[in-house]
Amino acid sequence: ELYPTILGFHVKQFTNCRFGMMSWPIILLSYVAKQQEVYGFVSDGMLVSVFLQYIYVGTFFYYERGYFFTMDIQHDRAGFYLCWGCLLWVPCVYTSPSMYLVYH
Repeated sequence: ELYPTILGFHVKQFTNCRFGMMSWPIILLSYVAKQQEVYGFVSDGMLVSVFLQYIYVGTFFYYERGYFFTMDIQHDRAGFYLCWGCLLWVPCVYTSPSMYLVYH
């Protein structure tokens, strides 16, 4: 199904916009907190990394309505590829530069 719903939840919107994109900034904050805990301060590199990623996520939510008109949302089914990418790839891989900066 192109736009599946489960108990009133739109699967694509939940996996892409709600879980994937909302977990991204929460994970970034946890990396900032960990660096603060380990070193007693937050490095400039971490601040720049987190700030730029917050701009990206903020822009996504500002233009969220337009996201539903993109090619992958309009034509791809909510299958393994789309859901796995949004539930695991986005939060884990996109935050990896900040994860590296925690100890470096």
